[in-house]
Amino acid sequence: MVHPSSPAVTGDLRSRLETARLNLLALFRALDRMRLSPAEIPQRPLRQLFELDADLVEALWALDQPAGHLDLRAIYAP
Repeated sequence: MVHPSSPAVTGDLRSRLETARLNLLALFRALDRMRLSPAEIPQRPLRQLFELDADLVEALWALDQPAGHLDLRAIYAP
């Protein structure tokens, strides 16, 4: 098993997170261009998408922290 903080895992994870965030932003942009009224937009799924975006941003932020700044055992504990 590869240790979670190894550069290969971090690089792959960063790429996947950035791709997911760009795809999510493209979805937000497409929804905005549809010019829907608030009543036409299902609010619960929209709220879930905003939460997903916040989670992606937080994960990218965590990857930018200096080594030893975060307790990785606490993050990866089952």
